[in-house]
Amino acid sequence: CRFFSWYDEKRLAREQARIQAQKELEAIRFEALVREEEWRQTVHYGNDLERMWERVTSASPRYIARFRLNNHHQVTSFQTDVLASTCSVCLEKFEIGQTYACWPCEGQHMFHYA
Repeated sequence: CRFFSWYDEKRLAREQARIQAQKELEAIRFEALVREEEWRQTVHYGNDLERMWERVTSASPRYIARFRLNNHHQVTSFQTDVLASTCSVCLEKFEIGQTYACWPCEGQHMFHYA
C-alpha cells in the first residue's frame, strides 16, 4: 500500500511540475505578444494625427495579447455557420482545418487567425 502512495506522490509531483512549466511558458508567450502589439501600434499609429484628432484608441496591447492566446478555434465540418461565413479581413470563405477567431464586438466579426 505504501508503494502506491509513493508512486502517486511522484506522479502528482511530475504533473504539478508540468503544469507549472506550462504556465511559465504561457506567461513568456503572453509578454512576447504584448511587446509585439506595442511595437505594432507604435509603428502603425504612433504619429497618426487623424487618430489623435478623432481620439481613436486601439485596444490595449495586453488585451489583444490575451485575446490572441485564448480565442482561436479550428474550423470543423460541423460548423456550417462558420463555413458559410467570410473573413472580415480578407473576405475569403473559411475552410475546414483553418484557424479563426471572433472579435469580441457586437458584430462578432470572424477572421482568419495565424
